[in-house]
Amino acid sequence: MKEKIKTVLRDILKWGSLGCFMVAVLVICIEAAIPADISANQSNNVAGVVQDELNKNHDKETIRDLNSFDIQFDNSKEEYFVGDKLKFDVSYDPIDTSFRNLEYKVGSPELIDLNIKESTITFLKEGATYLKITSERKRELTKIFNFNINKINVESLKISNKIQTLNIGDTQRINYEIIPLNATYKEVVYKSSRKDIVSIDQNGTLKALKGGSSTITVFSKDNENIFDAFDILVYDNYHNKVDNLIIPNLEIYNNQTKEFKVNYFPLDATFNMNSLIITTNDKNTKITKGKIIKASSQFTFKIKYSNSDFKVQQEILLSFKYSDIIITKTLTVFPQVKLNNSLIDMPKLKTNYTGYILNSTYYSIPEYKQEIKITIPFINDVTKNPAKYALNDYYIDFPVNFKLISSTYNNFTLQLLDNNLRDNTIKYFFNKNDK
Repeated sequence: MKEKIKTVLRDILKWGSLGCFMVAVLVICIEAAIPADISANQSNNVAGVVQDELNKNHDKETIRDLNSFDIQFDNSKEEYFVGDKLKFDVSYDPIDTSFRNLEYKVGSPELIDLNIKESTITFLKEGATYLKITSERKRELTKIFNFNINKINVESLKISNKIQTLNIGDTQRINYEIIPLNATYKEVVYKSSRKDIVSIDQNGTLKALKGGSSTITVFSKDNENIFDAFDILVYDNYHNKVDNLIIPNLEIYNNQTKEFKVNYFPLDATFNMNSLIITTNDKNTKITKGKIIKASSQFTFKIKYSNSDFKVQQEILLSFKYSDIIITKTLTVFPQVKLNNSLIDMPKLKTNYTGYILNSTYYSIPEYKQEIKITIPFINDVTKNPAKYALNDYYIDFPVNFKLISSTYNNFTLQLLDNNLRDNTIKYFFNKNDK
């Protein structure tokens, strides 16, 4: 009996193993005959069913299903500009869901640079596109965001080194500035009105080919109506170009006009006064260009400073620009001091003058020629620093029988007009507004 039971069990195990083997072979054959994508989907579906079953039976505090997700942008608006960067945050419901995987799709990748790791969007080109975000867990959970991207227009273009002169064979590159600095398209187009005299390549490099003049224009590629230009002269014969300016210390007093001399180098350079630009942002300072002194390799200019509210010493910036030379210099302005009694050398002051009338007998009408010259002996501080003092504020009061011939702050001449000899008083005031 026992032997029969053992035989039956052995047969069951034998034929059962064979049956399992045959089933496995059949499954493999069927699987091989099914297309890969269908097979994968079936596998995923099976896995999903298994996962769902696990979720239903797993600890509810460990795995939480995804209900929804949301996207928040740090600067949401209807339109953006090229170069703008947008940061976004993702939130989930529930917040501790186990399914956070999202799929991102950009409509036009050439317009947007999406950095999922840093959660940023950078706008690269103008146009319209979208961003689609879908939950990998639940495909029905989808967000779509539309973006309109505009360019930043060029507002102005300015050439910073308007070259005035070149010698034949010289090369020099043009520098320019586009406003605003973050304009989308900063490219420019260069043009020479006389390419046979001055050529210019796509990098803005000029080359002087022969004597003459040409107009160089730089256009904005974004808008050809925005441009800047300058004229350039090419010398037939070689001219040394100015490569340095030596500007003296600039000091002036309020209400003074003063001339200054500037040395240019090299000594045999050709200086063009029209190419010199002197500027300041101080409205009380007036600058006038003077003349060129070739013998000493100098040029002159005048500064006038006048400010009725001026009280204390000031420092004013002046800019000197010649070709590609730019020098900033400080102009020091000192306040003027009014003349007063303390400035008179009293022992030398003469208070009495005598005079007479010369009556010519050769004329029926007397001719009065006598002049009285009066000098106010101011101390040396006035004569050494005349611009420091308000020398033009003086006032002279004299009788009607005198005529004022000439006057300065310390010296004036009067003439007698009649023969009525008597004592007269002439008054000198330091300030015409305070007698």
